[in-house]
Amino acid sequence: MQTAFLTDVGLKRLDNQDRVAITTAPSGSQLLIIADGIGGNQGGSKAATMTVDFLGNTFLSDTPATPDEAKRWFYQYVQTINDQILETANQDPQYSGMGTTLVAAIVLAPTVIVAHIGDSRAYLLHDDTLNQLTRDHTLVNELVRIGELTPAQAKQSPHQNVITRAVGVAEVAELEVNAYVLGQGDVFMLCSDGLYKGVTNNQMQRIIKMKRISVQEKCHRLISRALKTGGADNISVLICQNTPKRG
Repeated sequence: MQTAFLTDVGLKRLDNQDRVAITTAPSGSQLLIIADGIGGNQGGSKAATMTVDFLGNTFLSDTPATPDEAKRWFYQYVQTINDQILETANQDPQYSGMGTTLVAAIVLAPTVIVAHIGDSRAYLLHDDTLNQLTRDHTLVNELVRIGELTPAQAKQSPHQNVITRAVGVAEVAELEVNAYVLGQGDVFMLCSDGLYKGVTNNQMQRIIKMKRISVQEKCHRLISRALKTGGADNISVLICQNTPKRG
């Protein structure tokens, strides 16, 4: 597996509230995380940092060994950090209303266990086709699901940034967790909404499919493309590539 990530403040924001991390356990398994803070610059950054730090440290001290353990791990510890964020916000008024989206994965090769809450996404390139693995927890996506908006109308809605779930905003963290198997040559990607709102699926697919560049360069080119379309938000991308074995 080859992994790399990159994050950028974008062209419109003063602060980067995205937090990205790769944590590798002694066993070789990895935890990949992107958290996109919400609730004001100070609060959003605080919630995202708390989430990434807590989950990363916990992964090193309590590393799941199987996909089923990884699923339980996510449900248990995302709820724990959810409680900690709520407690911090209640104790300190400057953090009132803070929270964070989360998209994370535990890589137990060749299985990847994906957890998400909010509108940060996971994608998988398989057989040269890029597919979104996660479902956005947003108001417009819910309206599309129940038939009140078409996908085209959703893209033009003034409520695109209204998320319906996040870590630290409710008593229960409504997490979704699923497992996928990576084939040889598959590419797995996590990103914040700043990427996919500025780069089309076809553009992402074209860059991720490139054979002769590193995963770090793929991250760089994706963010460069998002910046060229306005860079209205913080932009983060993390790529994990299941490189085919030689010989």
